[in-house]
Amino acid sequence: MSDLWPLFLSYVLPILASALVSVVTWGLTRLTQKYGIELDLTRDSAMRYSIRKIATGAEEIAAKRLGVDPKMSGKDKLDYVLAIATKQWPKMLPEDLSRILHEELAGMSGVGATGDRVVE
Repeated sequence: MSDLWPLFLSYVLPILASALVSVVTWGLTRLTQKYGIELDLTRDSAMRYSIRKIATGAEEIAAKRLGVDPKMSGKDKLDYVLAIATKQWPKMLPEDLSRILHEELAGMSGVGATGDRVVE
């Protein structure tokens, strides 16, 4: 059991957190449709929060891979986050998701674009 805890914290927990935010976002969307309430700011905030959590999860996965092959470059992490975000918000344009992701990454300390370089 103790061997599974680090695996849970590093891989499963970030995905569960983003899934929870997605469910909350979906619930808020259903409420707005039912009652005709506008909650665009709430939905946008929840989506941005979820994207930050996904990006944090990608950073954690990359940190766990330090010294282990295959390592993750900045582009690999970006592709990972975009893939998850695209699955969570399939109706959003990829350009919009990419723009929001870059906006959120710019505001996160310790997270940056390394491109194809891999930090060793």
